[in-house]
Amino acid sequence: MEASEMKVAEGLPEACFAVIPGRDVLIVIARGEDGYREIDLPLARLLRHRESAEESRDRLNEDADITPAQAAAMLAGSICGWHVRAADPANHNEDGSLKR
Repeated sequence: MEASEMKVAEGLPEACFAVIPGRDVLIVIARGEDGYREIDLPLARLLRHRESAEESRDRLNEDADITPAQAAAMLAGSICGWHVRAADPANHNEDGSLKR
């Protein structure tokens, strides 16, 4: 299904940065697309004085005015599907944690 045909939650950016859970791998997620693209972390570290993947994610998203709630929703959508509750930033707290 094309992203334009799919129901994607409102308030999501076109793309954001995330970290693969449990790994020090920085990724880019595109709204409505399944999966992600890895970023060469050694290059990113050289550019920002050896910051961690989490630090890079936070800095890059902040620079693009992307909230932790939006980034968490994008990660959930790219991995679990854009139809799941967690793919909507309205279902996340300000820190990106999922609301109960």
